[in-house]
Amino acid sequence: MSDWDELLDGKPKFNAWQEQTYLLYLLANSTLNEYERDIMSDAIIDPDLTPEYAREIADCLRINQLHFSNIPNPSQTQISRFVDLISKNLK
Repeated sequence: MSDWDELLDGKPKFNAWQEQTYLLYLLANSTLNEYERDIMSDAIIDPDLTPEYAREIADCLRINQLHFSNIPNPSQTQISRFVDLISKNLK
């Protein structure tokens, strides 16, 4: 199956560089200790990173994210999610 056929089927093509950049961002804002970060960064920058393993790493890193107030430059999305969470809890 060609790349074009995969796009027509609605399956996004795996872009390793883009995925690795995102995973490294998640890693930088995670609560993992230095030893765990070293292991995880080696796995992320592995040239043979598969989409399935990248998804597993992303799930692990999302679970271990710092609270947005501890991130030096939180994104607007992170702030919005926090505000939504607070507003839901106030109701």
